[in-house]
Amino acid sequence: YPLSLEERVEEPAGNVSALPSHFTWARGRILADDPDELSEQRSATGVITELRDQMDTMNEELLIEAAYFVPLERGVERLRQLTSRGVRVRVLTNSLASNDVLAAHAGHAKYRKALLASGVELYEMRPDAGVIKKKVHSATPKAALHTKAMVFDRESLFIGSFNLDPRSANINTEAGLYVESPVLAKRVIDYMDEGVQPENSYRVVLDEDGRLVWTTREDGREVRYNRDPESGAWARLMSGFIQVLPVDKQL
Repeated sequence: YPLSLEERVEEPAGNVSALPSHFTWARGRILADDPDELSEQRSATGVITELRDQMDTMNEELLIEAAYFVPLERGVERLRQLTSRGVRVRVLTNSLASNDVLAAHAGHAKYRKALLASGVELYEMRPDAGVIKKKVHSATPKAALHTKAMVFDRESLFIGSFNLDPRSANINTEAGLYVESPVLAKRVIDYMDEGVQPENSYRVVLDEDGRLVWTTREDGREVRYNRDPESGAWARLMSGFIQVLPVDKQL
C-alpha cells in the first residue's frame, strides 16, 4: 500500500481529487498488438503499422528515444526518405557502455554508418550521464536508457513499450499511447533535449574518411573517441561477432 493503513484518508483523497486540475487534456488513443497475430504480417491496427503511417505524414521533425534501436535496412530506408524531403530525424539510444543487452547493441551498431549517411542525427547515452548523477545518490551510478518515445512534428507523441527493433515489430506484442497535444509534446521534447546534451550522451558522426567518431564534452572541453567509448575489448569483440550472425530479425 502506498499509505499507512492507520493514516487518515481524507487528505490523500483530497489530493487525488485535485489532480485533474493539473492535467493536460488531449485527444489520444491506445495502440496495441493483437496477441493472435504474432507474425511478420501484423494487423492494420498494430503498433508498427500505426507508427509507420504517422511517419509518412510528417513534414518537419521526428524525435526518437529508444533503449534498443535496430532499424534494419528497411528502417534505414524509411528514415532516409524522411530526411530526403527535409524532415529532421534525431535518435537517442544506448551506447555499448550503457546498454544492458549486448545483442541489441550489436544490431544497432550494424546500421550506424547507414543511418548517419542517410542524414539521421544519432546520439548514444553515456554510462556516466550527468542527469543520472544528479538523481542517483551513488558514487558510481551507471546510466541506462529505458525510454520508448517518439515525437512527431512537435504536435503529437507516442510513449509505450515499443522499442524500434525487429523483436518489438514482429515477435512481441506491444502497446502504447498516441496523444495529439503540442503541450505534452513540448514536455517530452524538453526531456529528450536533456538526454542529448554532451554531459549525458555521445554524438555519433562520420569523419571525412567515413569512420565512426563519438564526440562529447568532459570538464568543459570536447573529447573525441574513435571506438565505442567506455567499453571493454571483450564487449566490442562480442558485438562485432554478433553483427555477422544472421540474427537481425530476432533482436
